[in-house]
Amino acid sequence: MTFSFKCLLKLCAVSLFTIIGLFGLSTCSSSTKPTLYIFTWSDLFKPELIKQFENEFNCTVAIDTFDSNESMYAKLKLSSVNYDLIMPSNYYVSILQNQNMIQQINPRKIPNARNYDSRYFKFTPDVAALPYIVTFSGIAYRTDRVKIEDPSWGVFSRNDLKGRMTMLNDCREALGAALKYRGHSINSRQKEVVESAGELLLSWKKNLAKFESEQYKNGLSNGEFLLVQGYSIDITQVVAETPEVSFVYPKEGAIMSIDCMAIPTNAKNVQLAHDFINFMIEPLAALENMKFTNSLIPIRIAYEMLDNTSRDNPLLFPPEEDFERMELIEDLQGDIQIYYKVWDRVKSG
Repeated sequence: MTFSFKCLLKLCAVSLFTIIGLFGLSTCSSSTKPTLYIFTWSDLFKPELIKQFENEFNCTVAIDTFDSNESMYAKLKLSSVNYDLIMPSNYYVSILQNQNMIQQINPRKIPNARNYDSRYFKFTPDVAALPYIVTFSGIAYRTDRVKIEDPSWGVFSRNDLKGRMTMLNDCREALGAALKYRGHSINSRQKEVVESAGELLLSWKKNLAKFESEQYKNGLSNGEFLLVQGYSIDITQVVAETPEVSFVYPKEGAIMSIDCMAIPTNAKNVQLAHDFINFMIEPLAALENMKFTNSLIPIRIAYEMLDNTSRDNPLLFPPEEDFERMELIEDLQGDIQIYYKVWDRVKSG
């Protein structure tokens, strides 16, 4: 009896250690699978490509989204979450860089960067972000209800469209349109020039239903709005569903911005972040994401794989004369406060 009891104890002990060992191995295996934390605008990556990346690099991708550069910046400052990859607009990159919030990109880890379209990006030794999506803002309207003979930002002065127009709820975009109409740069640092553009924008505001950056798409599609200032990435989707909608670039010049990929200074998975960037700008992946987002990803080889309809789409590839008149939104550093003050007056006026 005593012998049998001892044997039983030994058997139980062996079984217990075996279970603990297996559990430990399982836990260890699970903990070695890294998670790449991404902070981005919504719907920029095709879900199937995210899954493919997870499989190829034996990792998990966790995505949080933001709806403005300002909210992204605030969360990075205040949150305890250490993101591995963020998607700031080009004019926010230098702000983050100057505050040591993002680190330099290692070009040796991004071999696919050689495929970038040089008109949108050229590698420099101190590069802190790589372009992902190029967006143009212009005028979209219902061709069945509105006639535009001479595309101009001045269209927002039309009293006959009062209450049926919207402009983007973004100070750089809305004030940029007024600045372009007056013949000035969207990146002007002259206080009196920006204030004059604000007065013009106030006069346009009387004809607007509202300043709007999200619901204008549905409003244009269902006929609630007849004319809007809109982003090419949004209008491409609207045009696909509503053939009565058309998009034009104003003769004074349109506005361009680029959403970029950057790695925060406190990122825990720096190599994996580089791998993700390189994966998403590989030509075939870029092609799939271009189709998914209906937008321009500036990878030359991906252009060549698009169908003729896409290559001829001015929302993706603006005509040369329109492209030459465009301006890219730039970081104005301390002078941005001029814009914020004028914008506050416009919104409250």
